[in-house]
Amino acid sequence: MKKNLLIIVLIGAIALVLANYGDKQNVSEPVKTPSASQVAQPAEQQASAPAAEEAPEADSASDWWRKPTDSEHEYPNLNNYKSVKIEVSIAEQRVRIYGDGTLLLNMICSTGAAQYKGTPTGDYVIESERGDHFYNASSNEGANDWVSFKDHGTYLFHSVPTDKNKNFITEEANNLGKPISHGCIRLSVADANWFYKNIKTGTPVHIA
Repeated sequence: MKKNLLIIVLIGAIALVLANYGDKQNVSEPVKTPSASQVAQPAEQQASAPAAEEAPEADSASDWWRKPTDSEHEYPNLNNYKSVKIEVSIAEQRVRIYGDGTLLLNMICSTGAAQYKGTPTGDYVIESERGDHFYNASSNEGANDWVSFKDHGTYLFHSVPTDKNKNFITEEANNLGKPISHGCIRLSVADANWFYKNIKTGTPVHIA
């Protein structure tokens, strides 16, 4: 009887030990709360990457002499006018185109410099000589879109100067609007091209 009782006590003790061991295995570790530095911030609060710098705008003023110089008038269709004439103002450095007495274009120009005896004044007509380019080796300058108005190829309307490789001479071009030529009448690249294509032989020219 005592032996059986002892066995029962031992079994109970073993069961108690096993129960305590299982409770310890089932206890989970406490959940660690992340620190403030570990918490991801909303996108709008995160430091954004620096924005790419915008490319600088091209300096459109640097090549103004390539463009039309009359901001108030579009290039006209001269076929719509019965009478067309050209007036050149040396004092104002302007070439003005009139159609039936109405001002159609008021273009910036450069007439002759004083050391070259200027541009001849008086009344002339557009002559038959014209071309898309010339080069004068003696002056190391040429030009595009030339039209003769005196002495059949000597005195011309033409673009700002070019070098022997047909590149525009920027230093000279930027002086458009000043009396700096050898006697011809310089125009912007666009104005000279329009003049070359649209002004007809025989059109009267007055220079004063």
